[in-house]
Amino acid sequence: MNNHSQQIMDSEQFIKRLTEFDITIDIEKLRRWSNQELISPYETHYQPRRKKKGRPPNKAEKEGSIIKKARLGRVSEWPEEALEQAVAVWAVRHYKKGIRITAEMVKVVKQAVSYVYSGGFPFYKIPPIFRSPDGVAKVSYQDIGMQFAPEAIWRPDGSDAISLFPGPEKEDRVKLLDNLVIKWIATIAKVRYTRTQELWARQAGNSSHYVWPLEQGATVVLEYHRRTPLEGGRYQDGKPVIASHTQLNRIIVGGQSDNGDRIFIFENGIDTRILLAANIGFHIPGSTPTQHTQQNQTSQRTSAMDLTAKSVYSPQKFGVAKLRPGYEYVMYNVTLTNVNARDRQVDALFFTLRDSYDNVYYVDSLVQCNYLSQPFPTNYRVTQPGDKVTGRIVFEIPQNATPVALNYEDHLVAYDYKVNNVSVRL
Repeated sequence: MNNHSQQIMDSEQFIKRLTEFDITIDIEKLRRWSNQELISPYETHYQPRRKKKGRPPNKAEKEGSIIKKARLGRVSEWPEEALEQAVAVWAVRHYKKGIRITAEMVKVVKQAVSYVYSGGFPFYKIPPIFRSPDGVAKVSYQDIGMQFAPEAIWRPDGSDAISLFPGPEKEDRVKLLDNLVIKWIATIAKVRYTRTQELWARQAGNSSHYVWPLEQGATVVLEYHRRTPLEGGRYQDGKPVIASHTQLNRIIVGGQSDNGDRIFIFENGIDTRILLAANIGFHIPGSTPTQHTQQNQTSQRTSAMDLTAKSVYSPQKFGVAKLRPGYEYVMYNVTLTNVNARDRQVDALFFTLRDSYDNVYYVDSLVQCNYLSQPFPTNYRVTQPGDKVTGRIVFEIPQNATPVALNYEDHLVAYDYKVNNVSVRL
C-alpha cells in the first residue's frame, strides 16, 4: 500500500534519505537486508567508470568490444518502498534498549503487518460491562482494546513464530510482537507523510520540507472499505454478486501523540470500535439525533454537536492536483457547532461523503490542505460548548455519482469520551 507512484533511487540517494530520519546505514547492510527479504529487492547495473582526464583509450575501447565488469562501476537501483521498509526495520530493531530483534523476528513482524493490511482486523478486547438500571452499558467504545498481532503465527517450516520473541509467558511475547507491529505501521505512515511533504515542497519550489521525527508518536488511521464487488465474481440474474470483501483504501497520519504510536481501524468511514459497541449494546451518546432538512441545505443536531452543510460551486482545477479521468470535484460549505461537549476536537478529515450506491468518499486532503480557499481546518482544533467551526470541504467523486449524505465522525474526545455520528441528507 504505497500512496505514491513508485520511483527509483540509487544507493547514494537511498542513504541520503535515511539520514533525514537520523539513520546511518551503509549500503552493504542495506543489500544484506534485501537479501534477507527484510526490504524490497534492488537491481544492479554496471556502467563504464568515469574515464580519468588525459587517460588514453585502452584496446577494448578502441575496438568497441565489451568492457569487462572489473572496469565497470556497480550501480544499485532501489524502489521507493525499500526506503519505507528500511526505516521500519531500523525502528523495530531499535524498539527498546536491551531487547534484541533478529532478522527472523522482523520477518514475523512483516508477516503480521501483511495480515492487518489485507483486512485481517485486530482482536478486540471488551472491558468489563457495568449496566445501569435502565439496561444501558456505561462503557465507552474507546475503552475497547485492540490487538493487531495474531495469537498464532507460523513460520515456513511450520514452527510457532511467537516462540522467537523474548518473554516469560506467551502473552508477553504476543504483546511484544503487537507493539512491534504498531511500530512498523506507524513508521511507514511517518515516512509517507514526510515523502508527501517533500513532494509538495518541491512543487512549490521550496528547498526544505517537514520530516516527521521517528521518536514522536503518531495517531494513524487505516481506512478500509467493505462490501466491494469482486472483479470476475459470480453473476446472478445478470447482476454481479456482492461478496463480503475488505480493502485497505489509505493510511492517514491524523496527528502527533505524546502517548506513543496509536493505530485506529476505520471501516466505511466509521471507527470499528463504534460498530462493535453498537452491536453489543454499548451506549453511544448522540446516536439518535433529530434531523431537519431544507432545500440544498441540511442540518442535524445531536446532544453534543450541530452540523449544517450546503452544496456550493466547485472549481475543477486546484493547483497541481489532477482529477482522475471520469471524476469531478464537489464542494460543501459546512458549519459545525459544539453544543455542549467539553474539549471536542474537530478536523476536516473526519468527514465522508456517501452516494446513492452506498459508496464512500473521503476528503481530498491534497486540495483541502493546500489549494482550497476558506477551508474547513485539517489540523486538530479543540472546541468548547458554543464554539463554531466553518469552512469548505472538497471531495473527488465519479461524474455519474449522486451524493446523498454527508457524515461527520465526532471522535477523539479528550476527557468525557463521548461520541456522535452525524449523518445529514444532501
